[in-house]
Amino acid sequence: MSKTTIKQRCPAVIPKVFSIVLIASTCVAVEPLRLDRFYPPVIVAGEATTITAEGKFPTWPVSVVGGTEGFSAAATAESGKIEITSSVDTKPGVAWIRLYDQHAASSLVPLLIETTSALPEVEPNNRLSEAGKIELPQIVYGRLEKSGDIDTFRCVVKAGQTLVVSAVANAWLKSPMDPILQLVDGAGNVLVQSDDVRGLDPQLVHHVEHDGELFVRLFAFPEVPTGTIGYAGAPSFVYVLRFTSGPFVDHALPLANPANDRVEPKLFGWNLDEDAVGTTSVVPELKSETTWVPGALGWQVATMIENAT
Repeated sequence: MSKTTIKQRCPAVIPKVFSIVLIASTCVAVEPLRLDRFYPPVIVAGEATTITAEGKFPTWPVSVVGGTEGFSAAATAESGKIEITSSVDTKPGVAWIRLYDQHAASSLVPLLIETTSALPEVEPNNRLSEAGKIELPQIVYGRLEKSGDIDTFRCVVKAGQTLVVSAVANAWLKSPMDPILQLVDGAGNVLVQSDDVRGLDPQLVHHVEHDGELFVRLFAFPEVPTGTIGYAGAPSFVYVLRFTSGPFVDHALPLANPANDRVEPKLFGWNLDEDAVGTTSVVPELKSETTWVPGALGWQVATMIENAT
């Protein structure tokens, strides 16, 4: 081919290539928002709370949808901050929340609702000597933020009590961890170890024989095992712990209830009165109902089955 022919053809190619590059750059200019989690991952009914939405948000403020009866959420002027308001009548359970802007919407992300005060864990608390004191009943939230992290708590117990400590992490909060709970005495002797009770989440129950102090340790391994031997941690390892020596609802049967022929749930747990009656709230759009006992920790979410025979 002659040099003249090459010069004649090249100018026709350049505008086409330029157009393709221009279109491609326009298509990737807007990055979609991504909502990973909320922190704290729990709120208390009847309290106004500002939580942090963790993820990526190219534009702010965003719009907020989801929640439950007596619950509202809205983005503040500060990037990543969501203001939550709820009435004292807001039912315990899970609120599913989505954020969206003019370009995209996030997936639904859970936020726990409780009726007992919730406090953050305080670092450092790896050792028994650094353990944060818990006043029963109490809800504590935190995160195992780095490899080797252990969160430790201490509580005063009395002989004859039944102590329940229940973790919420992988099952509801989708934290990518396999948590372990240990109950130890002041010398560090392990009295109870719990793993994989509610899915991957642990829950320990201990009948107290002597007055004194007991310590609870929380640590974790990755949800998906790796070649690393040791305790794992990451910003995504968020959790909620429920501590009580009072009434606790472990679950209610049936686990699924026909919408057209409901069965009153039967309660199971610890420290419950024989005549304890469960209260149920229904979320039609999620086809679920939550059962709990006023004054008790713990609740059960059941699936509603439509047109059951």
